[in-house]
Formats: sequence, structure tokens, C-alpha cells
Amino acid sequence: MKVLNESNKLIIYSIQEDNNCYEDIIKFIKNQLKRLINQYNIKLTETLEIIIYPDIILFQRTNNISLEKPWFVSKIEENIIKIVSPFNPGTIHSYESILKIFIHELMNILILKLNPKIPNTHMWFVESLCVYEANLKERSQINANQFLHLKGKFLSILNSKKAVYYNHLDMAFVFVDFLYSNHKQDLLIEIINNPSKIIDIINNKIDNFENKMFNFLVVNYQLEQELGDHYYG
Repeated sequence: MKVLNESNKLIIYSIQEDNNCYEDIIKFIKNQLKRLINQYNIKLTETLEIIIYPDIILFQRTNNISLEKPWFVSKIEENIIKIVSPFNPGTIHSYESILKIFIHELMNILILKLNPKIPNTHMWFVESLCVYEANLKERSQINANQFLHLKGKFLSILNSKKAVYYNHLDMAFVFVDFLYSNHKQDLLIEIINNPSKIIDIINNKIDNFENKMFNFLVVNYQLEQELGDHYYG
């Protein structure tokens, strides 16, 4: 492997030497790392390694991944992110989508730095926060009318096993979006550290959360207000 860049708590490798110029990518990686550790108040104690593969075939063969999965372009192992080069993203992805996937994987690692014991029961929150930070989903991709029956119990359903009967990750994305849009990012850190107390955290810090969430869906996700009125009176 060739070292592309080495700085404090960060090493970026290329698995093979090639003729591509990685200067912009190195800058992008450093900027995103700085942004996220500052935003979530994370102190890196171990070196983060980024390993860039020149193409998807070498990435998948080296990591024992089926070549029938052209969308599979990244993998994390503790403090290591393995990812296909944006210069050669394969048939499914693009330069831009590879960079977004990198942010997703980086955020995943950083969340586990904050709370390495975050339970599997709350991985929906981890995944949705990673997707949100990486801008991998747009509001327009979510049909908010699927949540009409949840007014007044959105948070309790989201935090329960019943969420599997809905689009759990859509619900979680909307929840993260709500917190960001209302400048409540500090609550995200509290939830990462104490996911089992998510309901108490929200109810103690946001008055009238359920009505505010419903209004947020109406305004930002085009939830049909008339249907909402019909269901809830």
C-alpha cells in the first residue's frame, strides 16, 4: 500500500499506485473528519485509517465480497474504512455517491467512539444519523402519509418493536431531520450516549414534541393536512 497522506490520528492509503491525483479527496476526507468530530465533540484516541481501492473488483475480491453486488463499495473494521476510489466507482455509483458513502462510514465509526456499547435495538438511530450526515436520502423520497396514524405516538412507536411494521428508517430519518431543523443537534449526542432514554430526553427538552413533529411533516414532507384532520379530528 502507498501512503497518500499522514497526519494526526489519520492515515490515508491507496491499495495500489495509480496516476490519479488524490489531493481533492484527501482535503475532502480531512474536512469531513474535522467537521464531524467538532460537531459531535469527539476526541480521537486511535488512528483512523482510510484504505482506497482502485476499482470495485479488487475491493470485493480482497474483502471476500460477492462480485454480484456492484453496490457494495465500502466496509468498516473498527478504525479502518475500506472504500472504492471515486475515480472508478463501478456501474452503480458515481464520484459523488462514493464520497457520500465515505461520510456514512466515517459517521458510523465516530458514533461508536462516543458510545461503543450502543445496543442493536437502536441501530436504526445510528443508521439514520449516518444517512442524514452523508446526505444519502432526500425528503422527497419519503412518503409522509405513511405516518398519518402515528400522530401523538410517533416517538413511542419509533422507539418500539412496532416500528418494524412501518418504514423504520424513514421514520428515523424524519426524526433526525426534525432535530437538525429545530437546532437541537445537541440532543443527538445525548441520545447516542443514552439511547434507552430517548423518550425522556426528547420530552424533557422539547415541549409538545408530537404536535411539532406532525406540523413538521405537513410543512416539510407534504403530509396531507386534510387527511390528518380527518384522522385526528
